[in-house]
Amino acid sequence: MLGRLMGAGLLLVALGGSEAAAGFKSWTTKVEDDPFSGGTKVTVDFASSLTSGILIRCDTSQNGMMVRSVPGFRTSDALKDYKPILEFAIDGKRLLGQQGETATVGNDLAVAQVQLTHYHAEALAYAFTKAKKQIAIKDGISDRPFLLGVSGSSKAGAALTRCLGKQVTEAPKTETESVSDVDMLTPAGRFVEFQALALAAQDKCPDYRLKPQALEHKDVSEEDLKVVADMVEGSRRAADKTLADKSCFAALREPLRYGSLPFDQVWEKK
Repeated sequence: MLGRLMGAGLLLVALGGSEAAAGFKSWTTKVEDDPFSGGTKVTVDFASSLTSGILIRCDTSQNGMMVRSVPGFRTSDALKDYKPILEFAIDGKRLLGQQGETATVGNDLAVAQVQLTHYHAEALAYAFTKAKKQIAIKDGISDRPFLLGVSGSSKAGAALTRCLGKQVTEAPKTETESVSDVDMLTPAGRFVEFQALALAAQDKCPDYRLKPQALEHKDVSEEDLKVVADMVEGSRRAADKTLADKSCFAALREPLRYGSLPFDQVWEKK
């Protein structure tokens, strides 16, 4: 179980909050910056009643997007650890399905939720922009699907698409690729790449700066660093080329592939 999940928009609906009418019978979109992750969050919701509806959230600092269904009935022991398949259909045609999980909100209201892969998220967001008549969502825990209108869906889909476009995604492995370039590096090599990309990203994004502790090499010995010292200059030049065509936020995410720190422990906004 995910436990009690708290969020904006739809959960106010589930709790009967004063802003319940904001997304009632239409898709509403909210975009806000997150000072902790350094990313931007897009929240889309559709309230079908005071206790039921759909919430979709994309965060540029994460990957893919979350879709949450609140059918409006109380949870039960039968839903504990249940893994529902959430399915999506646009204008009568099934688009995709992906396994999710269950949770509760508000006064023990049942929830079905899925973190869509980036590929599935892009497909759904694009379909929202083209929807003409109906958006249908089958949450796997209800006896009937949500059959929702399309008012506001084009704007919502466009905002979600922009959000997904700023996320950093890993390129899919080919059949002959068994390990990534990151996996092949030693801890010292990863630190050198992290440092080079982080410094290049800092130059590219003047509104952000590296936190001093992010460049501490606690898990790498000085001896190991000497072994890869000749990589430093070449890695810095390569980093500039790697980030040249990336957006600022994508550039800030790139060094995280080579380290173990989350975004908010590496970067701070000036």
